[in-house]
Amino acid sequence: MAGREGAERSRLERYSILLDIAGTAHYNNLQANYFSLGGDHMENTDLSFYIHKLSNHTDRISHAIYNRKELDECSLTSLFVLDFLYAHRDQRLCQRDIEDEFFINRATASKMLRLMEEKQLIRRTVSDEDKRSKTIELLEKGLELQRKCGAIRQGTEEALGEALTPREIEQFKAICRKMLAHLE
Repeated sequence: MAGREGAERSRLERYSILLDIAGTAHYNNLQANYFSLGGDHMENTDLSFYIHKLSNHTDRISHAIYNRKELDECSLTSLFVLDFLYAHRDQRLCQRDIEDEFFINRATASKMLRLMEEKQLIRRTVSDEDKRSKTIELLEKGLELQRKCGAIRQGTEEALGEALTPREIEQFKAICRKMLAHLE
């Protein structure tokens, strides 16, 4: 526990330093954009801005593809968790694995998993190896939803990739993996 909290504190300290540096760099970048555009307006060209917009579009596309009522009022994150559990069904996964994979905090993961358990999508049982931990098992109802999740993923992937060549898609994924590896 202390190791994880220490790593989280270290990550937050690194972010804090990056924010201090980024704040100055961002201000300088905004000034440069302002003056290069003739001083009449500033366009936001930050990576975070583009990533945020893509995330919003991804959510819209996914929500257009699936009917939340049909899928037992599951959030997109819950569907992706079901997909993750299915992909790793041969492993013993616990809440921490979900937290790490989806970069969510303990409280968020706990609430989401509790709701999924109430909907009989998963079962949590005390781990044989560590009595403080619960392993997560996909139930039949969860498997049914996971199959539908595959169609949602495929439809979202197709919509997002329509404007890109296969090579550009691979390059984009490589850049995303590199950024994630750096931030994690």
